[in-house]
Amino acid sequence: MNAKEIEKFINDIKSADIEISLDEIRSDAETTVLVLEDLPYLGAVEINKKKNNMNIYCSFSYNECSYEDRLSSEYFSDIKGEVFTFFKQKELEHNLKQLPFQLYVWDDGCYGCYGTDVYVGFCGVPCSVDIVKQFIKNAKQGAEQQSVLTLTHLLSKKLEDVLQRKGIFKDNVPFQIEVRKDIDYKPFPDNETLFYVGEEYVLFKTLDSHGAISKDHYDLFNNIVDEIEYFTDIYYLMGDKFLQAFSTSFYAQIPLVDFNVVDLEVAFVRLHLDEIKPFLSEKDLQQLLPQVGNINVDDLTDIKQYFLPHIYTEGHTDWKHIKHAISAMHSTYLESIMFEEYQSDENLGDTYLLKMCEVHSKGKNPNVKIMIFDRDNPSILAKIDDEEKGFKEWGNRVYSFALPVPEHRKTTPAVSIEHYYSDNEIMRETDVAGVKRRLYIGNEFDSIGRAPKSGKICKVLNKCGENSIAIIDDNVYDSNSNSTINYALSKSAFAEEIQKYELSHEAKCAFSILLEKILAILEFDKKKRNKNILG
Repeated sequence: MNAKEIEKFINDIKSADIEISLDEIRSDAETTVLVLEDLPYLGAVEINKKKNNMNIYCSFSYNECSYEDRLSSEYFSDIKGEVFTFFKQKELEHNLKQLPFQLYVWDDGCYGCYGTDVYVGFCGVPCSVDIVKQFIKNAKQGAEQQSVLTLTHLLSKKLEDVLQRKGIFKDNVPFQIEVRKDIDYKPFPDNETLFYVGEEYVLFKTLDSHGAISKDHYDLFNNIVDEIEYFTDIYYLMGDKFLQAFSTSFYAQIPLVDFNVVDLEVAFVRLHLDEIKPFLSEKDLQQLLPQVGNINVDDLTDIKQYFLPHIYTEGHTDWKHIKHAISAMHSTYLESIMFEEYQSDENLGDTYLLKMCEVHSKGKNPNVKIMIFDRDNPSILAKIDDEEKGFKEWGNRVYSFALPVPEHRKTTPAVSIEHYYSDNEIMRETDVAGVKRRLYIGNEFDSIGRAPKSGKICKVLNKCGENSIAIIDDNVYDSNSNSTINYALSKSAFAEEIQKYELSHEAKCAFSILLEKILAILEFDKKKRNKNILG
């Protein structure tokens, strides 16, 4: 946006009776920032001049109470103020999620310093007065009444709100839960309760007993704590009929179930027997061991594959590139993951892969399912990625993300898997049936498909142009003759050919980032399912 366009946008905001602080307007070569006075919290519009869009957000300040601070009762009132701030932030997040834009939550990068600012809002949205008005309207919802409530009343209200969003009336909660009468922000003592999170049940063991609760009950309590608590500490004690769960603000009695380990799927027990043993009594083990005895090694191999994390890719050759790169750099990881190995030359496509996310997340899965998308379709990115986590969690062990942008493609982020290689690797010629063929990049051609430097012409015009980084694998011909020879290399042939060469530094760095993303998801899933020593 130029100066006149920015001035017009500011005047349009003022004309809409939106108050901005003229004293606080600041501008540099890339951005102009307007402080919005009509928001219940400190907030601003940040105009990106080069991209012709804006960020709009509110900020919340925290003082970062340390573990040592929490041990001292004198900090209680300070922490209480932080808690109210946290509630305001969460309320704003919930209200903004009602708008048709991707919600972002980020911090100022100052964790470990005295004071941290957290920002909540939208990034890269159009410069629109209507969006500003809607943002302000939704930000104001609930903000006024919140400030006059006591902490206890506010916690009760938050509990009801969370349950309502989950479709549960407070009277129908499957276990007793209430606001603690002795809210205390001091840390809990070391918790000696060991947990194993299974498919249907959560097994636990204290120093002198063991038992099980429904995984649905366990998840519900933990979700409530995650959504409401400023500190998410949880402490467990076992009674005769209940597992007693304490968080900073809530107390719950989760009923024990009459659990028989024989009810577990035998395949699941076979794989996890060593992990489950510590939670079982001698009687349970006597019941269980006959069920998992005489294991056929071949059957067990198949079962392991059934439970291994499974990776799906948008392109029909993407899995070949990823598998080859991992094999070349960290081959041991291939023993613990599997790929959907497409045999046809047709891409699965982002729409179909998105549908797979939705379908698989509705049922229980024995393994992790990771869906990897290209970044060349902006309309789908917000649906399959979560900037805060680095990936999207769909539920029931289904995850998705868009290909991370490698360092050598930062200026052209709409990448597909072939862009993970250097330009020299992409353009390397291969002899196919006596003809030197290769992949082409869209910006090698002008808008009508001509490439004078190479003497080639491309007939796929929607991929051509100086700003295009599209990979072209068909319909490239000699512009100086009437020859019908196609000089483009197919993506399938490229995927096979690239495996004959050592990966470039750029490719190694790119695929390393992708592997880190996959490992981060597996670690996240592991922690979610197998929470040891909680507290």
